[in-house]
Amino acid sequence: MTAARLAIVLASLVAPALADGARAQTAPDPGNPRYQFETPVAPAQNRVYWLDRASGIVGACQYQTGGGPNGTMACFEPGEGSINQAAGDYALLRSAWVSEFGIFRVDHRSGRMALCFVRDTKVVCTPQSGGR
Repeated sequence: MTAARLAIVLASLVAPALADGARAQTAPDPGNPRYQFETPVAPAQNRVYWLDRASGIVGACQYQTGGGPNGTMACFEPGEGSINQAAGDYALLRSAWVSEFGIFRVDHRSGRMALCFVRDTKVVCTPQSGGR
């Protein structure tokens, strides 16, 4: 599956999760897409995290073998710390730590950040302590 096709599939999976917890958002301009997709640097994973850049909501999907001749796409809904964020200008950043399976969510407006990762069946994000 090409990266462009994977992005389209992931975006279609994101919409139902956002309907439950997202605030109404205006459509972004084409030069500033609403969603960002990023993978951690850990070489033994195939997980892709998605981010709603305005709301800060984070989820993830990964390919799994089984479930049919082509495998299945398992997705993890946003969970604790990943939903109900203040409106912002969020982005995902990879760590340079090669064993890192999570992803950093940063808010360019406030300077706050959190580490987001899959716990059980949901994507959770750590609260930031101290600093900004």
